Amino acid sequence: GMVFAVNQLAAINRTNCCLHAKHRFDAAVIASHYLRLADFYKRNIAIVTTGQPAANPRVMKEYQALKNAGYLVKVFYTYSADWSYKIDEEKFRSGELCKNDFELVAGNPHNDKIAYFFSRLLYKVCSKLVRAFPFFFLKEITFVRSSLFLWLYLKRYKAKIYIAHYLGALPAAVKAASIHHALVTFDAEDFHRGEEPYYPAQIEDVIQIEDRLLPGVDLVTTASPLISAAYQNLYPQQKIITINNVFSLDYLQPVAQGEQPQLKLFWFSQNIGPKRGLELIVEALNMIQEDVSLTLLGNIRNDTYTKGLLKQSKHPERVHFMQPVIPEKIFAIASQFDIGLAAEIPYCMNRDICLTNKIFTYLLAGNCILASCTAAQNGFIDANPQVGFLYPSNDAAALAELIKELFYNRERLAECKRQASLLASTTLNWEKESGKLIEEIDRLLAVSYEI
Repeated sequence: GMVFAVNQLAAINRTNCCLHAKHRFDAAVIASHYLRLADFYKRNIAIVTTGQPAANPRVMKEYQALKNAGYLVKVFYTYSADWSYKIDEEKFRSGELCKNDFELVAGNPHNDKIAYFFSRLLYKVCSKLVRAFPFFFLKEITFVRSSLFLWLYLKRYKAKIYIAHYLGALPAAVKAASIHHALVTFDAEDFHRGEEPYYPAQIEDVIQIEDRLLPGVDLVTTASPLISAAYQNLYPQQKIITINNVFSLDYLQPVAQGEQPQLKLFWFSQNIGPKRGLELIVEALNMIQEDVSLTLLGNIRNDTYTKGLLKQSKHPERVHFMQPVIPEKIFAIASQFDIGLAAEIPYCMNRDICLTNKIFTYLLAGNCILASCTAAQNGFIDANPQVGFLYPSNDAAALAELIKELFYNRERLAECKRQASLLASTTLNWEKESGKLIEEIDRLLAVSYEI
């Protein structure tokens, strides 16, 4: 292990090392940590999510930042995908995640089948009841499968602050905060009333839940400046701050040196499927004779879809698929490629104004970024033109021209990659961004103690 580490010394930036040590171990920082440890019970925080740890890096970043700041943190989560379950279980077994800090709610189909069965049964029954009796309480508990179970768990768990991730977790967090005379915050990774609905009345239900509950929470955090602006317009009296979906400098990758004959493109998400801009990428590659490959990483829910992509491609041997990996590995994987694609399609308001965490992953990986022209990505590239380029989300020819230009102008490509890494190391990283979260949580607790 030491031999391997010594061989990596050349990749370590000594200035960043020094800054990291000063940031973590300054006398004031250490003193504040001791002060935070002095009153654990009053600094008890419950993070509530309808997702799973591996499927929600934002929850995990928040969990770790709060723990590092001296808080006692418990995460209440729900089974939602098998690939994430496997990753989570392996981390629990290895000790990478402290099992005692995480509580599975509403079961799963693997080792808690009874709770999983009853949660699904109750969800189906209540979903039918709400059609005949559209009471607000029924809408709250039928928003997602685990809503009622989250409420039952949280009413027994006393915390000083309840932090809800995803709208389905908000009713339970608000009710628990009311019972225990605690604070509640909501993290909006998406603009929920602007999402594409899964059923006809979903948006009306979302609007009703947001309008009833959000004005009463103590803080709203969002993952995009435009999402903050949208919610601020709806709730002008509410405190709303943006916490960008950036990642830790622990994942900063050395920028690849040297020039490879093939230009390598990379895209990733939780799932590979339609409405992600992938068809347009393949169409653009069909217009290119040069040696360009495309790798897509994510869970394949529909083999027919991926076979269709390969059938659409004139060079299917250049299109590759990768299964999901633990989130921490994506940065090293992405660093093996030249270009990171953020191919969002603005088919609904949320997709237009949300700032995907792909972009921040590509920065740490040292990728040149090619981003479709949504409102959020347009704002990001306008502010940081040195890291990449925009293309119209419906124009394959424009994307093809950009790829060809970077294929032949490797100096410009290399400069974009260097600038991406520099932006991540100096500005857009979790070490800087998490400070805003801790500052707000500290402020809320200080005010509550004064009261």
